[in-house]
Amino acid sequence: ASPLGAFNFEGWTTGENQKKGMWYQIEFPDVTTITEIHFNSPSKRRGNYRDRIPPFQTYPRFYELQISSDGANWNTIKEGKCDNPDTILTFEPNKTKFLRIVLTDNLEEEGEIPWSMRQMKIFGLLQNEKLIN
Repeated sequence: ASPLGAFNFEGWTTGENQKKGMWYQIEFPDVTTITEIHFNSPSKRRGNYRDRIPPFQTYPRFYELQISSDGANWNTIKEGKCDNPDTILTFEPNKTKFLRIVLTDNLEEEGEIPWSMRQMKIFGLLQNEKLIN
């Protein structure tokens, strides 16, 4: 799917199993102060109606949130573990041109699970410190 799908109902997915080192990157038009990220990772159903087994969750399990002013040198501003399909990452205000979410753990023990995101929202501050979406 198109990387832009992460920002709408269409959604974005890796199309393959989550692997350590996978990343999703955003480049802003100008240096931007960001404070929070929200996105949804919908569950995927398996099996037919009679033989349906519980769906698997497509949210990133372990991650680092990184920023960069040039797209080459990265600083980690948050790291952690997701355990919910509705992910909310909050952090101190940071000025950046690039934002990247990196998977930091291999999930082979959980089986075939892609990473997907949709309805992403990035919150930040304007020059006059008002919250934007």
